[in-house]
Formats: sequence, structure tokens, C-alpha cells
Amino acid sequence: MHLICLNIPQHLLEIWQDNRGRTRGNCNTRWEFVVLDGDTWEDHGALVASMHQHLPGSFNRPPRNPAEKINSGYKAAEFLIYIWVLGLALFQLVLLHHLWNHFCKLVCGVRIISQRSITPEDLEQANQMLIEWEMEFEQRYYGRNFRRLHFVRPCVHAIAHGARETVRCGLLNLLAQWALENTIGNIKHEVHLYSNPFINLAEHGVLRAQVNALKAIIPSLDPQPKPRRGSLNIGNGYMLLCAYDRYMHEVPDIEDVAIQTYLLGAGHITAQRVGNFQVQKWA
Repeated sequence: MHLICLNIPQHLLEIWQDNRGRTRGNCNTRWEFVVLDGDTWEDHGALVASMHQHLPGSFNRPPRNPAEKINSGYKAAEFLIYIWVLGLALFQLVLLHHLWNHFCKLVCGVRIISQRSITPEDLEQANQMLIEWEMEFEQRYYGRNFRRLHFVRPCVHAIAHGARETVRCGLLNLLAQWALENTIGNIKHEVHLYSNPFINLAEHGVLRAQVNALKAIIPSLDPQPKPRRGSLNIGNGYMLLCAYDRYMHEVPDIEDVAIQTYLLGAGHITAQRVGNFQVQKWA
């Protein structure tokens, strides 16, 4: 989580913005990879923010404008979508072609090791992409120049072990901080005995493990939820939901008259209501 969603994104953005490069290196030469400065950075940030309306609702933390919010608690989930989902398209507009190709190798490797199901062939490809990215990073950014030595941070090397560590430890979706923090949050809400919270917490952990074991042994104990009204089963565990208003809203007077006239004629109400109806529209 921290390596992919915080360390590497922040490091790449610092290099592309030249936040520290020439200052530390005491060099006035503009490097070719410094592309996110001035108006370009502002335009790039606005473009990131404009992607919000095109993202699915399941992306509960869409990235904010990095030009405005990058130093205001930019979340790991925002970096995840910003760099690894939208990044290929967004950075193609600003990076030189060979630098963008280099970035594509990183995205390819990270996306593969982030999957819930990975084949051995995919892992081999991810390993190759990440190793090539690390080696080319030193050539394209560090360039064997001692003035740029600070570009090579530990995260640049650590990501090269991603595919091999997946073989040794397992999939990231089972090991990453996301799953641990989510479990901690779920169990925390179940604690009610505040006089002795840790014993209560341990007991809830045991109960949760027992319930999960029973559901794994007897799947019928965990029935599938009923599909929502108007939804369409598109297979592989996905449901296509229809659009609807999240909240009730009051209808205009002319629509209220039409609704009341219909309900009176159908016998659903016996007298006119005071005040307009509130409705929730479904597509």
C-alpha cells in the first residue's frame, strides 16, 4: 500500500515537478523530465479533477486536483486511481515519449501484481517490466550523475522485488495494508465493552474467525443478497444497477396536481393532501 500508493507516486511527481532536483544539485540546466511546472501543472491538476464525473461510484475516493491538494492530506486511495488508473492517459500528454514508455512499464508491472488472480506467465511479465523500469530509471533520471543521486530512493529498488515477493508471500490484496485497516475498522465498531476493550476485541476476533470458517465449510450459510430492483446480472459476480435519485425531493406544483388527480381517481387516496408529494425517481 505505502510503496505503490504513496512512496513511488510522490517520488515521481517530485522529479517531474523538480521540487528538489536542481536545488540540491546546484544546477541551472532544465532536465527533460521536468514537465509538471507552471501552467502545465495547473492544467494537469484541473484535468485530474475533471475525471471525477467519469469514474464509477465504487471508486469512493476519486482523486482531487493535485495542483491544489497534493500537500493537503492527499490519500493513498487518490494516488492509486490518479497514478495507476488515470496516469497512462494523463502523463502521455506531458511526458516525452521515451519517458512515457518507461512509465508504462511501471504501470504494467504494478497492475499485474495488484490483481486478485495472477498466472505464472503474468508474474514473469510483471517481474521483467519492474526490473526493466528500475534499470532504465537510473539511466533516464539518475544518469550516473552524482548530482542526481538523491533521485534513487529505496522505493525505486523495492518495487523491483514486487513480483518475486508475490510468489513468496501471496497476493497483495491479501497482504496489503488496505485489508488490515479495513478489518481493524470493522472489529473496532463491534467493541461495546469499553471497561475492558481488549478482551472484548479479542472475543469479537474469535467470533469473526469462527463465522468465516463456518461459511467456508457450509456456503449455504452465506446466501447471496437479493438483486436490487431494476438491476441486471451481467455475470462474474457483477450487477448492472439502474440510475436513481439518492434522496426524495419535492415535485413542482403542476406535477403534484397530476399525481394527486391520478391517486384520487384510482382510489389510493380519498382527499387531497396538503403540501406537495416527495418522490424518488428511478431510471
